[in-house]
Amino acid sequence: MDKLEAIKDFLSNCSGKTLVELNKSYCDAKEDYDNDMVFTNDNDFWELVVCYGDYDEVARKIHYGDYRYTDEYIRLDGAGNAETISEYRVSDWINKSEIAEYIVENDNDLENEDIREILNENEE
Repeated sequence: MDKLEAIKDFLSNCSGKTLVELNKSYCDAKEDYDNDMVFTNDNDFWELVVCYGDYDEVARKIHYGDYRYTDEYIRLDGAGNAETISEYRVSDWINKSEIAEYIVENDNDLENEDIREILNENEE
């Protein structure tokens, strides 16, 4: 199995929490915070949103979005409205192929020891 396939396989078997962490590291590495960011659905996220707007804006994001308080993860859609998803489905939001390609092309393990091990094992 080549590096790319090994990384894709690893990402396909990661927990939702690990995928979200890797996605954050990927977005940080690319300095792309607009489209791909997924956050934990907690007070820290909402405090971040409020610091850039007001409470009316938060209400609008929830009302016009697809928000469920019990879902573990959240993102803002293209219109800035809140969308949430459960841990079991969060992988649907994360482009694992794109992340895998970035990892291999840049030899960047995204601060994950398992990925570093795969990269080192599959040296060409």
